[in-house]
Amino acid sequence: MFSYVTFLDEVLVLLLIDMLFINLALLAVYAYFVIHLKSKFLASIGVSIIFLSFPLSAVIVQGFGQVSYFGGLQVIAIFLVIGIAADDIFVFVDAWK
Repeated sequence: MFSYVTFLDEVLVLLLIDMLFINLALLAVYAYFVIHLKSKFLASIGVSIIFLSFPLSAVIVQGFGQVSYFGGLQVIAIFLVIGIAADDIFVFVDAWK
């Protein structure tokens, strides 16, 4: 038998697991930043830039674009953004040195 409350509970559990994976990915990126950049300050700034890009993009999409749907593809896109942003930070730092 289908229950909407049970369905919401299952969805919330899946979202919490996804958030755990996102946090683990950000922690791994931070650790690699510290190793590669040899600076906790630059690593913290890099992860902060990545982390702060999500609320900004949500404001742009939901505020200006009037898109309220948030599906599974957007969760996967978070990992894509983490990878692309980390790569950009490595390119900027290597070009600076």
